[in-house]
Amino acid sequence: MPASDNCCGKPDGELCIHDLDDKRGAVCAWLRANSIDPNTVPLHDHDLRITERDGQRLIEYTEFVRDELTGNIMYDPDNPGPVTSETSVPCLVDPDPELRIPGTRP
Repeated sequence: MPASDNCCGKPDGELCIHDLDDKRGAVCAWLRANSIDPNTVPLHDHDLRITERDGQRLIEYTEFVRDELTGNIMYDPDNPGPVTSETSVPCLVDPDPELRIPGTRP
């Protein structure tokens, strides 16, 4: 088993979901700085990461799908939980390294 510095057993330097719980305020501020509404991102988004595509740094994340008329989060009656989709936006502001978002520059 690889060395781990967090309670989820993730390899050193990888995001532990409990880190997001402890640092939710800082994560929300970083999301807002990148024009992402934190209320659209599930609290436990394991896929929140920074990638590079065609020379552009992107934030890739899961977001809730909302009803266009009401703004309510949509639910699929055949699947438990809310409907989500994968999306990306340009990374305009790098996160604080303490947040350990995968893909963060040192």
